[in-house]
Amino acid sequence: EVDTEELNNRLDKVHNIALFGVDQAQGSVGRSDAMIILSIDKESKKIKMTSLARDSLVPIDGHGEEKLTHAWAYGHAKLAVKTINQAYGMNITDYAYINFEEFKEVIDYIGGVKVHVSELELKTLNYTPHKEDKVPGTGMQHLDGRQALLYSRIRSDSDTNRTARQREVLIAMYEQVRSQPISKLPETLKKVLRLCHTTLSSDEMMDIAKWAILNPPTIESLRLPNSQLKPWSGILDRQHGWVYVYDLDAAKKVLYSFIYDVDVKVTGVTEYIPSTTTATESTAPSATDTTATEPSTTTP
Repeated sequence: EVDTEELNNRLDKVHNIALFGVDQAQGSVGRSDAMIILSIDKESKKIKMTSLARDSLVPIDGHGEEKLTHAWAYGHAKLAVKTINQAYGMNITDYAYINFEEFKEVIDYIGGVKVHVSELELKTLNYTPHKEDKVPGTGMQHLDGRQALLYSRIRSDSDTNRTARQREVLIAMYEQVRSQPISKLPETLKKVLRLCHTTLSSDEMMDIAKWAILNPPTIESLRLPNSQLKPWSGILDRQHGWVYVYDLDAAKKVLYSFIYDVDVKVTGVTEYIPSTTTATESTAPSATDTTATEPSTTTP
């Protein structure tokens, strides 16, 4: 159970922002390919990132149970944030989103990012006929915008690793900006604001950026679902396709404990047991998968 008094004392100390990376073709609403709750905790001097699996089966207002990623296609940022709040017991009001082309431009503007590249990741990154776009090797590598986008979207191993790569790129972006003269920060934020769509004002973004750069916080990460939630993954049926099914009430407790640093006991997790399992995480659909279960994105 949650210590209500302790939780209430922490709720207004943390600023939660929903971040979305949107796969958006020209003229379409798109889908949220990456979803992260960014938690700014100045009191504890921490930044926390919680990745939400895009294929999580959650209730979406007006659409029944669907993949979390579909909320964006059905109702853009407003419904996506509402769905996260309802599914995970949050009260998020601020959000920021960026599409793939804008993401590449931001990465290039700040001078690229440094991330660790494995053998499997290198093989995926270098699946290109353009020699100038290839990454030279494994280990720590400097990636430009196009390469960083590909790195963030790799799904050839697991969704767990994929979301970890997304968080790694965000941390690398922060480190890259932090390595630059503080005098360049206003210019950088002006560029980001031009490319990023957000409810945050320029003053709010500057305040967060200055705090994070001048007083480097501890950065912590979480992914939902995690093993604590005993998730089931597979093809649920023809309508839903490949999904994660897990106890959302238990997920709320895990999330509260992580974000607010409160003691929450997670017991009695309800496991979903299908009559027939036809897929597991090892057979998760690829990033280019376009099954009939995806909603149309040509209208809001």
